[in-house]
Amino acid sequence: MSEFARSNSEQPQFSSKNSPFAKQIRLRVIDTLRKSQGWIETLNTWDILNTIFITIRKNLGDLEEYIHTKEQSDLPNIETLSESISNALNFHQTLSDSLNSFLSNPDTNGIYWINKLTEESEIYLNMAPLNVSKTLEENLFSKKSSIIMTGATISTNGKFDHFRNNTGFDRSKELILGSPFDYKTSAALFLPNDISDPNQPTYQSEIENAIFEASVTAEGENYGSFHFISITPKCIQKLTTPITSRKYKCDRPTPRRQP
Repeated sequence: MSEFARSNSEQPQFSSKNSPFAKQIRLRVIDTLRKSQGWIETLNTWDILNTIFITIRKNLGDLEEYIHTKEQSDLPNIETLSESISNALNFHQTLSDSLNSFLSNPDTNGIYWINKLTEESEIYLNMAPLNVSKTLEENLFSKKSSIIMTGATISTNGKFDHFRNNTGFDRSKELILGSPFDYKTSAALFLPNDISDPNQPTYQSEIENAIFEASVTAEGENYGSFHFISITPKCIQKLTTPITSRKYKCDRPTPRRQP
C-alpha cells in the first residue's frame, strides 16, 4: 500500500504531524483508482489479511466463552481478563470493518484519501463524510428541543442553503448579521512575496522578521494568528524581547492543545 500510494500520488504537499512542514504524499481514492491493477492487488492482500482477522476473532470469542464457564476462584483476574478479551474483539471488529469499508465497500457519502509522510514508513487511511445531516440528526438534533448554531462563514451569497443541505439543519429560523467592523476603510491586506516555501529552513526566521516589521509599522497595534500552532512558541520566544524593547505590549496567547 505504501508503494502504491507513492506511485499514484499527487505532488508532495505539506503536513503538520511532527513538523508543520514535513513533506507529505496525498492520494485521493476515486473510482478510477479503485479499478487500477495496483488497487486490485491491494484487495487481494486485504482478503488474506481479513481471513486472518476472522480467525483471530473466532479464537478470541472461543476464549471469551471458555472464561465465562470459570469461577472467580479458578481465575483470580477473571473480570480483567474478560474485559481485555472483549476490548480486543471490539478492536479487531472495528479495524476489520473500517478497512473493509475503505478498501472494498466505500460509502457513497464518503470521501477517501491516503496520506504518507515521505520520511516515514507508515501510511494513514482517511475518510470524511460529505454530508453529515443523518449523523447530526441521530446524535444531536433529535435529542435537543432547541439548538443555536452560529458561525462567521456558514452563509453563502447571503443564504444558508449549502449549510442546511449538508447539516440537515432545516427546521430553523435564520438571521445574518453584518459585521460591526468597517473592513473597507479600516483594514488592509498585504501578501508578502519574499518568504520562502514552508519546507525551507529559512521559513521560520523569515516569518519572524515579517511579524516584527508588521508590529513596528503598526506601532504594536497588531495580532498574530498562526495556522501551524507548532511554530508559535518559537515566534514568541524570538519576538517578545525585540517587541517589548520598543515599549509595545506583548500578550502571550494561552496555548491550545493539539487535536
